[in-house]
Amino acid sequence: MTDAFKVPLITRPRRWGKSSNMNMLKTFLEIEVDEHGNELPEEQKRNPVYFKGGEICVDNKKILHQELQIVKSKIIIQKKEYDIIDYLGKYPVILMSFKDLGGESYEKIVAGFKIKLRKTFDQHKYLLASPQLTEIEKARYSKYLATEVTEKEVEDSISYLMECLYKHFGKKAWVLIDEYDNAIHRAYTEFGQDAKNPRQFSKEFKRVLDLFRDLMSAAFKGNDYLERGLITGILRIAQANLFSGLSNVKEYGVLSKRFASYYGFEQHEVDALCEKYQIPEHKQKQLAAWYNGYSYGGLKLYNPWSIMNCMTDGDGYLKNYWEATSYGALQNLTITEDLQQELQDLLSKNINSTQLYLGSGFNLNVLSDGDTNGMKVLLLLAGYLNPLQIEDCDYPILYEVNIPNQEVRIALADLIQMWIANKLGIGIDKLKTIAAYLMQGNVYQFQLTLHRFLQSTLSFRIMHE
Repeated sequence: MTDAFKVPLITRPRRWGKSSNMNMLKTFLEIEVDEHGNELPEEQKRNPVYFKGGEICVDNKKILHQELQIVKSKIIIQKKEYDIIDYLGKYPVILMSFKDLGGESYEKIVAGFKIKLRKTFDQHKYLLASPQLTEIEKARYSKYLATEVTEKEVEDSISYLMECLYKHFGKKAWVLIDEYDNAIHRAYTEFGQDAKNPRQFSKEFKRVLDLFRDLMSAAFKGNDYLERGLITGILRIAQANLFSGLSNVKEYGVLSKRFASYYGFEQHEVDALCEKYQIPEHKQKQLAAWYNGYSYGGLKLYNPWSIMNCMTDGDGYLKNYWEATSYGALQNLTITEDLQQELQDLLSKNINSTQLYLGSGFNLNVLSDGDTNGMKVLLLLAGYLNPLQIEDCDYPILYEVNIPNQEVRIALADLIQMWIANKLGIGIDKLKTIAAYLMQGNVYQFQLTLHRFLQSTLSFRIMHE
């Protein structure tokens, strides 16, 4: 395993198993300890049961777990083969998720950051009793638990926790950062643009980028206490330079073959689930039409979130589970006429696919620039469009993309309606009502509702001009 794999940055759309994989990896790797930080005896450990199989008691109920394939799996590191199961429960692990981190100002983001850190440090509060830490180190640790740290201490937080864990266990830590880009996208939406030059970042937003850049650098750049890391997000932000100088961080996105099989379900996995949940054959074909169709890393994949919800709902209906997890950064886009026409042609099946150029990262300015190609790139990375093939040429690469399945088709249609409603200054429900009358051929109600809307809108605009 080369240094490039030491800290993979895996980018996938929402609900593609990123957080689940993070939690599973933490459960597999972490050393189980008691309240004093002493490693538990083997017979008291719970985590091995999830992988090796056995019985475990949860909420006073005994649950039997089967042995998983990982027990027999191998890994090759520097041309040597190792049993993956030998890594079970061998490392201290730090897991931080920025999924719910956000705010309408830099100060509120820092305040939210401190709360995240308090929860993370609280998971390892046994370190306060560690004989390997000095009283000064414990006092500094207590500041994180009390959210009484400076901005500089926020930047050094993960690095400091790694150092404390190393001193206690004598082992380097795994660092798992989930949804790293969520707070950045939300901050850009709230206050990212400079008031005088919308193409430039505001000073306040630049402070957010600096905070994340310094945090990542302290944790991953030349850190002697790092065993390995993993970072996940929706996309790699091109112009923020969050990973500049970090030679051990490498992105593996939806187009990469490596790790493709670990995100999303392949057909044989869905077949196994259908057998387990006794899904009839006719419905299995419907499942493919609704939730299959993604081509990530050269594999044909199902959306895992949608499949699992469909299997466990048990009501026999196929639903749009994607809609409830739509990507917030898309909601405030100003759709161009060209993009609207292309997407409507895709939805109406006038065309089977469209094209886009994809570079080595995503530029946040497309959220406000009205860049048609950039918006299509965002739709691809967010899971609304699916890559079909690659033209053999230099960067930027030309991709053919389509709508992967029925579920996304419905979600994309709703997204376009929201964009149009925002553009016209009309409520989405009113727009849907007007569109419904037109689709039903109810010309009278269509004309009447449209006339009332235009009359009220024009009157409002005339009064304010």
